[in-house]
Amino acid sequence: MTYIPANTTGETIAVPAGLAVVPSATSASGQTLVTGNKVNLGSASALEGSWTPSVSGDIITLPAGYYYYLEAAQQGYHVGSVLTTGYLETQWYNETSSASIGTIGLLHMTVYEDSALTSYDEVACAFIDAVSASVDVSVKIGNFAIVDTINNTSAQNIYAGYGRQLIWRLDP
Repeated sequence: MTYIPANTTGETIAVPAGLAVVPSATSASGQTLVTGNKVNLGSASALEGSWTPSVSGDIITLPAGYYYYLEAAQQGYHVGSVLTTGYLETQWYNETSSASIGTIGLLHMTVYEDSALTSYDEVACAFIDAVSASVDVSVKIGNFAIVDTINNTSAQNIYAGYGRQLIWRLDP
């Protein structure tokens, strides 16, 4: 999250008030891709502290009183050989204000690479100011080509892992 040069005294720049992970839901057939649909989510778990966000209907509720830094990355799957470049874009979506937010995450497959793996895994990032009111967010599927499904439990998951949403809860 933050680069700290080796010559510092070891002080942390931003200590999170909590860190949680919301895994993407997985299945043997994966989630079929439709532009504009929400990424299917699992249940939240605490990684730092005891806080976890509420997850319902693939929407994450971020309680008021904090800032939040969000990252989301998905695992893509393509059946067969990759004979042309494939990609998948995802982005955080503010359900409260009905707007796409933050940077676009790009999962990229390149010709002649192992078709079960991807060559690029950029996370979708967003910063949320929920100091005065709670905010509902989701991760939405954007443009895609060649990628058939996401978060599929087929063989490549041992190399690529599964999709995940990381949420840092920061004191104002």
